[in-house]
Amino acid sequence: MPPAGADWSHEIKFDGYRTQVVKDEDGIRFFTKNGFDWTARYRYLAEEAAAIDAESFILEGEAIMIDDAGLSDFHAMQAVIGLRRPSPDIYLVAFDLLFLNGHDLRGMPTEDRREILQEMIPTGGHIQFSEAMPGAGDAVYHLVDKAGLEGMVSKLKASPYRSGKTGAWRKIKCFEEKEMEIIGAQRERGKAAQVIMAEKGHYKGGAFVSFSADKRQALWDRVQGKVGGPVPKGHKKDKAEWLKPGLVGRVKTLKGEDKLRHARLLDFGRMMHMAVPKKDQERATYARMYGAQAPRDGKERAVPAYWGEHADAWLQGFDGEPVAAFGKTKTVNDEMGAEVDEAAVERPTGT
Repeated sequence: MPPAGADWSHEIKFDGYRTQVVKDEDGIRFFTKNGFDWTARYRYLAEEAAAIDAESFILEGEAIMIDDAGLSDFHAMQAVIGLRRPSPDIYLVAFDLLFLNGHDLRGMPTEDRREILQEMIPTGGHIQFSEAMPGAGDAVYHLVDKAGLEGMVSKLKASPYRSGKTGAWRKIKCFEEKEMEIIGAQRERGKAAQVIMAEKGHYKGGAFVSFSADKRQALWDRVQGKVGGPVPKGHKKDKAEWLKPGLVGRVKTLKGEDKLRHARLLDFGRMMHMAVPKKDQERATYARMYGAQAPRDGKERAVPAYWGEHADAWLQGFDGEPVAAFGKTKTVNDEMGAEVDEAAVERPTGT
């Protein structure tokens, strides 16, 4: 839960790319957390930043895309960045100011730096100030959770700026629990064990297994009894133990995400029974989800039995994305930002 007391301020945690904006004698430049120059990709933001009334500055923020509900959309942001061309739809939410007109502000209290920053940012543009939310931390968390946001960041008002992780800035994430199909398992010596999950016939990523020894062994016993399932399209056979249908798990994962992120397996069991849809529209949805036509008799049948008959067709519905959780790509965990696959995105040409 968020820290309590009037010494803390609380902001929405936006889900995008942590970004540092520099203005000096060389002009405007936008850098990622890893130091890549992405000014070309943020060309429209750079034009706005150049108009900020200051000779020089270094500020930090989160580059984001927003969805129809006005919430930050990390996957839309990934898609836009992957195009390697500037988009006028990217926003920058500025949350801290490090240098201004040759003065080092990092030793100043956070609330003072942010007050100066707020006065610098014009209203109505794509560069916006990250407003502190009114109220106590637990109340803000409740509102953020109900709004379907990823989380919040609590900051000690009197703290100076410190690079890296610090107890003066605390990231509090919102999670949800859901039931999903367990379609695979990865158990490698020296690595955290994971199960691979799917939802409605679509690959969703991995969830870490952190059970007690007895419960973990019970899970592996169930997994062993289902080894031999088809390999999902786009994945390699030797990357996991692929399972036959029939095993589900309850997962705790970050809210509002298309794929699992920071996910943990809470429990597992057999698939429950479900009624076969009768109406044509429901039948079409059933076919899309499971890759096969639903029975026409309208009788209730055990899902494991039905999936056992149509597993090959069902598995064709997987989207074929790489299993990034298995170490094929480098993941960067931003302190203020989202978990992003920055290493998989090459630098823009000419930057």
